[in-house]
Amino acid sequence: MVFSRQFRDRLLTFRYEADTFIDEQTRSTWDFADYSVGGPLKGEQLSLILGRRAFWFSVSIALPDVELYTP
Repeated sequence: MVFSRQFRDRLLTFRYEADTFIDEQTRSTWDFADYSVGGPLKGEQLSLILGRRAFWFSVSIALPDVELYTP
């Protein structure tokens, strides 16, 4: 699933730590279902962005110039 980093008037930046996501701006923690489970934004929800999963080989064949991002 894909969620927007834009939350109201803020653009949130996330990092993954100890099986949870933490936004750098408020230090709120977020679960995998787009809800904040701790911090100042507890109970808030991010907006869902439509997306889909695909196998790498099918993407690389259909889009030969695609770049792979690995953090």
